[in-house]
Amino acid sequence: MPVALNTVKDGKCYMFMIMDSYSEFMFQAGTERGEDMEYVLKQIERFLSNKDFNKHRGQKFTLVMDDYEKYRNEIEKLIRPHGGTMVVDAAYIKREMAPAAESFLAIMTKNHR
Repeated sequence: MPVALNTVKDGKCYMFMIMDSYSEFMFQAGTERGEDMEYVLKQIERFLSNKDFNKHRGQKFTLVMDDYEKYRNEIEKLIRPHGGTMVVDAAYIKREMAPAAESFLAIMTKNHR
């Protein structure tokens, strides 16, 4: 899930957030200048190589996204070898991830004052 952030100099950047719905563990995958598919694919690749994700290598998982249905083939090509499938469900993302993302951003803001 990309979260748009304003920068001091250049306008906007996008912080990509990933959350394990089971454990409610959330982390920042990376920050990019855009939220276009090239950046999304880069962040999915980064997620797939994450040491914490790889502790569970070989176990099936579902990548739930709020958009990007038209890029399903490219995304599933990346995640299928790792046991992944893709679901697009914006309501689920809003219900499950938005509160955690808001809390994460509030903590970041508090720590940088």
